[in-house]
Amino acid sequence: MRKLLFTAVAASIMITQTGCFGSFTLVKKVYEFNDGASDNKFVKTLLFYVLNIVPVYGIAGFLDLIIFNLLEFWTGSNPIAMNEGEFEE
Repeated sequence: MRKLLFTAVAASIMITQTGCFGSFTLVKKVYEFNDGASDNKFVKTLLFYVLNIVPVYGIAGFLDLIIFNLLEFWTGSNPIAMNEGEFEE
């Protein structure tokens, strides 16, 4: 049973993640928020720690990996990467 489950999980990962290296726009937006929060490097570092402890970076990375990069791979565009007022035709 374990071998079957492992094989199924490995196959699903290989099928869904093949060649899918997206732009990781959500993680970049979190980073830009962190970078623009203050000019003080100590405040930036403290905010970085908080965003990692609360797992904002982890959740953003997970959502990028599982949802947004797959959307970008299959549709050719990433809805997070669009600027305000833009829409897909």
